[in-house]
Amino acid sequence: MAATTADRPGLRTNRWALFSDKKLLLEGESSWIGFEATLISGDMAAALNVPQDSGLLVQKVARNSPAFGMGLQPGRIQVSVGGKEILLGGDIILEIQGLAVKSLPSNICTVSNIVGGFNSDNRIEMTVLRKGKRLHLSNGP
Repeated sequence: MAATTADRPGLRTNRWALFSDKKLLLEGESSWIGFEATLISGDMAAALNVPQDSGLLVQKVARNSPAFGMGLQPGRIQVSVGGKEILLGGDIILEIQGLAVKSLPSNICTVSNIVGGFNSDNRIEMTVLRKGKRLHLSNGP
């Protein structure tokens, strides 16, 4: 797990690219949701008006993925923060399956395990921040 560095306060260097390996995608049940996000916290979260300590800043959403079908919005505006390129303007994930996103290592592992356990039969629910408003997204009724 990558830690926040002093030159990039509130911006984790790890990516939440939620993909399965090629063999699994081609031959078996996949836990792929289809988005990439960067964990933000502290000053960065405050600057983006995140209503909690941390969130997942969505960077990319794969077409025809469960995330795309839910309406998850990727970033559009490329900026450099502490030498790292990120995309702003997309959704910020606040909760996944009712679990608030936090920057604690135990929470990050729990969220990762929840997301990694999805298959095509699972209902996915997220609360996101979009243009200052909380929205509930899901892949089902």
